[in-house]
Amino acid sequence: MAAKERGESARRRARRLAEIPDSHLKPFEPWRTSLPREVVQRALDWCVEGAEDSHGIGLLGPDGMGKTRLLVTLLLQLPDTCSWMYLPASRLATAVMDQRDDDARVVQRARRLLSDARRVRVLLLDDMGEEDSPREAAPELEALLDHRGSCGLPVLWTSQFGLNDLAARYGGEGWAIVRRLTQASWLVEMGDAEV
Repeated sequence: MAAKERGESARRRARRLAEIPDSHLKPFEPWRTSLPREVVQRALDWCVEGAEDSHGIGLLGPDGMGKTRLLVTLLLQLPDTCSWMYLPASRLATAVMDQRDDDARVVQRARRLLSDARRVRVLLLDDMGEEDSPREAAPELEALLDHRGSCGLPVLWTSQFGLNDLAARYGGEGWAIVRRLTQASWLVEMGDAEV
């Protein structure tokens, strides 16, 4: 039985890794990032303690700083017993829209993805605000963040937008989403986030 469980765990981990773009799986080299050294160290320290409490990490700043690669490194350092998911915001938005598809298999896949995003121990939402239709995804995103917050499940997240712009992209639910993200995260907003 234990060997079977380990095999299933290995398969789940392989599936999760397949979701992450290859460019984010390269080893994180702190000296090659434009992220401040103290940000990198504090994030790396989060790996053990942060996964055990409800606080996540939010990194805001321009493209190419190494935000996602740093957070993916944290996911990969979590113990095998800790479930996690890498979910680009664009994929979340697609899943929200796919729930209304005519094809039952598409609907089932979308619902499974959204359910998994609620249940995993650590969720990485990448490129918040970059979705094609962020306003359409906003109610589902707000519900997801409410659920994770009430269950004490941390969210790691990245965005190229400053908080005001991020809120504006999500429309009426924008400030509620930003408030939930910032209250449950150690937030680092680096200069030159898109305006």
